Amino acid sequence: QPNGPYVAILALMFPQTPASSSAFPERHAISRARLFLELADPLPGEQCNLHEAYLEAAIIFARTAIQRLATSYRKSPGWGPWFEDLKVNSSVAFIRDERNSILKEAAPKIGQVGFALAVSGPGTETSPPPLPPAKSHYYYESNTTPAIDTVRRHLDEIERLVIEGEMKFGTRGR
Repeated sequence: QPNGPYVAILALMFPQTPASSSAFPERHAISRARLFLELADPLPGEQCNLHEAYLEAAIIFARTAIQRLATSYRKSPGWGPWFEDLKVNSSVAFIRDERNSILKEAAPKIGQVGFALAVSGPGTETSPPPLPPAKSHYYYESNTTPAIDTVRRHLDEIERLVIEGEMKFGTRGR
């Protein structure tokens, strides 16, 4: 496993922090994006703000992976047409648009699901049920598909494209 020493150090320093499941080195933008998704995934409903922040970080790092690829290979023969084709890829468009919104406008354009904590009337006392996990509160596509699943699916495609780009223009292909 390429992250072996990193996993051991993280486990000692932050027992609750998962190590990234990325195939890239731990400092690669894809690994960072995956790490933030893994941090967001298990959060309880009381930590929705943190969950949302981790989703934002994952989106920003996913876009960073594409930008770094462009910086590395934009002068390579064939790069221009290949990169132009990326602009119509739905995952690249999603990550680009969400990242631009986060950095230039406001919080992500993300749907939220509200949950009633308790219903009580005169003479009744009930303790509120626990909130559903934080990931249950946010969505992009529909309220039955958590936003984290949408971001993860797009990140999978970004990772595939980065590997393809590196195979075609960079060190993985040589």
